[in-house]
Amino acid sequence: MSKERVITHKLFNSIIYASKENFRSIQEQVDYVKKSLINAPEPVLSVDLRHYNDIPVSDEEFEIFCDSIDVDLESFLRTGEGATLDDAHFINNEVYGKNSFFRHINSLIDEYHEHTFFELCYVWKGGVNQSVNDMPFDIQEGGFSITPPGILHSVTAKTKDSIIFNTVISKEAFRNVLFEALASDHSLSRYLRKTLSGEEIKRPYIFHFNPDDEESLACMRSLKNIFKHAVFEYFQGSGNALIISGFLNQIFGMIMSADDRLHSGDDYFIDILDYININFRDVSLRALSETFGYNETYLSRLIKNMTGKTFSELVRYVRVSYAENLLLRDEIPVREIGEMAGYYDYAGFVRAFEKEKGIKPVEYRKAYLNGMA
Repeated sequence: MSKERVITHKLFNSIIYASKENFRSIQEQVDYVKKSLINAPEPVLSVDLRHYNDIPVSDEEFEIFCDSIDVDLESFLRTGEGATLDDAHFINNEVYGKNSFFRHINSLIDEYHEHTFFELCYVWKGGVNQSVNDMPFDIQEGGFSITPPGILHSVTAKTKDSIIFNTVISKEAFRNVLFEALASDHSLSRYLRKTLSGEEIKRPYIFHFNPDDEESLACMRSLKNIFKHAVFEYFQGSGNALIISGFLNQIFGMIMSADDRLHSGDDYFIDILDYININFRDVSLRALSETFGYNETYLSRLIKNMTGKTFSELVRYVRVSYAENLLLRDEIPVREIGEMAGYYDYAGFVRAFEKEKGIKPVEYRKAYLNGMA
């Protein structure tokens, strides 16, 4: 690959999403991109970003700027299946102190990994599918997740044009720079204090804005503007660590100044997901509503807003994920696996599995075993 050739996010997306390849790993995607660049008839030139130094700029100009950011393929490769990412790989302590910004790569596959730092995943445009312990979370434009150290998770952009930023924040930064965020009596503050105290946390913190509420939308617009300035300062600014830390304090302050009703019951939703994960074989919406004291209609809407799935879709997802793991062991009959997953009608199990995975369970097992041969 030519040294003059720069891989921007726009170029990476155009190559990956135009391909007909069935990628199975991050490594395969990176190899495909490099091969495509070698075979390209014209050199790929970097975009001159200097004229974007002046802010404020429009959202359209900002998106052009985002598309022109270079892709770091080596960092992308570090997020391979089961990887543990540490501060040394992702935080430039000499320039920006204890935090860094990255534009998330819109990969067609994102493998499970964990890290030693906090990661704020912010959706500027489009959406994100995040999965933690096989539990899906759907994050729409303007929303974000905070994933603390030690949680195995994956993050996948919904569309080619999604613009997502990952803010990597060390534990030290939270203790020494973002101490005001920790001191507040807020659901986010309580969540962060638990993680820093060593208490086991099983889920990311998810924040959504209510698209039907004008106050919520005004808060979302303010947060987007703050984040826009933070991104410009990081990629094109003076590199002042105090400025970056100030932006982070603004971002967290904006979140915690919003009405608690914007959180859609995050504190309780973690318990709801855990209940479904444990009782997936026979859970019902009625039983769930009675257990947590919610109206069934409200609970159904809450699940849809938080995961992007209806209650029945979420239960199917959990059941099929459980069955998927068992299918990798050839000593258990497929019919029995269906029953273990909560499907006592075999035909119903086959339909559910095929709807979720695009392949029948028997074929899924055969494909896996052939791949291991």
